[in-house]
Amino acid sequence: MRLRDRDAVLHLLRTTLRSGDVVLVKASRDVQLQQVAQALLQPNPESADA
Repeated sequence: MRLRDRDAVLHLLRTTLRSGDVVLVKASRDVQLQQVAQALLQPNPESADA
């Protein structure tokens, strides 16, 4: 699966992941997925539970 940018990745993960899921984020530093990993650690503003 290819997504156009980090926002698309974050949206997909936030709408797919459930409590207790574990995610391994692995990519080159060039892709800067560490920003996605950091965002996933924050409360989801799209969630009704937030």
